[in-house]
Amino acid sequence: MKAGFCLYLLLHIAAVLGTVDAKSPNIIVILTDDQGWGTTSVMLDPTVPDSQSDFFRTPSLEILASQSMRFTQGYSAHPNCSPSRAALLTGRSPAALHFTDICGRNSGPPYEGNKLIPPRHIDALPMDDLTLPELIKRDRPEYQTAHFGKWHLGKAGPEKHGFDASDGPTGNKEGSQKSNLPDDPKRIFSVTTKAVDWMETQVKSNKPFYLQVSHYATHLSNQSFPATTEMVSSWKPGSRHQNVPFGAMINDLDTGIAQLLKTVEELGIKDNTYIIYTADNGSLPTNDIGNINGPVRGSKASIWEGGVRVPFMVRGPGIKANSVSNAPVVGY
Repeated sequence: MKAGFCLYLLLHIAAVLGTVDAKSPNIIVILTDDQGWGTTSVMLDPTVPDSQSDFFRTPSLEILASQSMRFTQGYSAHPNCSPSRAALLTGRSPAALHFTDICGRNSGPPYEGNKLIPPRHIDALPMDDLTLPELIKRDRPEYQTAHFGKWHLGKAGPEKHGFDASDGPTGNKEGSQKSNLPDDPKRIFSVTTKAVDWMETQVKSNKPFYLQVSHYATHLSNQSFPATTEMVSSWKPGSRHQNVPFGAMINDLDTGIAQLLKTVEELGIKDNTYIIYTADNGSLPTNDIGNINGPVRGSKASIWEGGVRVPFMVRGPGIKANSVSNAPVVGY
């Protein structure tokens, strides 16, 4: 399968169906970090009430879901970040890429003394693999492309792999730095501001665009505005979820997503823009009474459902609002 084949097809589908008034549609991919299936206030599967958290609140995602098709069986390509992100950009599975663990980890407990020893893997996104932005720019050179937020795919950053603008070859550490606090927890708002400013520039220049917004939330460590933490502390605990630090972080993430969605509306491009929302893998275990990932087994770094089942929603021209698909979908 070629790079990002399903997303790239959106360009052709829109043109064939005439759903975007002959304009080239914009595409925004919002990729969150370690956000499991049951961590939102969206009931991702209407037949499974516990696919909605009974404590965490994500009102902006509720609005996005009401305007989107949500997939009850949405999966990341891998239960860890680097392989999942590489698969998303290339349209190739982690196994096909030989990218089966995070960058820089080829030793340690997973590789020592176990009955099954993982194979050595590559430590960076291959330079000779065609990425989605490279494919788009090859065939549709009028498109502008950008990647803001977490990269974690090696020292050659996004601009070496087809993106016109980026934050460079970032990893986990940028989202965990104490210097982000208290004004920019998990860099949610600086990443959002960069994405918003870049979008505004493309719209003013009448350029169609592909934008990937890769948030550091909800990866450890938990960070949030002090006021958000205070607000979440006042909420009634759920019977399954009641983790205040995580609840505050995901609520701040939701506020950042609201800013992005508001800008799309204000720029007048909502009817000509596809938004794909998903995550790189499930969440780590917490001290919640129930699994933070919802009514599934396991968590990040496991190959149970909790490691790879994630929120997955798509909004855009020709997509029925507030619709549900039970078809399995995966990041690549």
